[in-house]
Amino acid sequence: MGKQRRYSPLNSAQATAVAQMEVLPTYALVAAMNGMNEVLRRRGQPIRDWDEKDKVIQQFSIIGGKVYALAPKPKLTEVQTYGDGDQKPGG
Repeated sequence: MGKQRRYSPLNSAQATAVAQMEVLPTYALVAAMNGMNEVLRRRGQPIRDWDEKDKVIQQFSIIGGKVYALAPKPKLTEVQTYGDGDQKPGG
């Protein structure tokens, strides 16, 4: 059985911030997420997809009452390979 990751509990400042965010409407939270995403991108720290690390979150949106993250697959170029010299499909 794999090792389970343990997360540290929130400190009081984090708990207060989370409590304040819980009362915000969803559209305000999504706008804040987009703002944080932009700041992180400018700092050279784009938010990446956990499972497909080559995908970068471009923006968050609300569609039909649900929150989505836009993370398109990067376009492959002729120079991209799997690391062993074999070219990736589409390049």
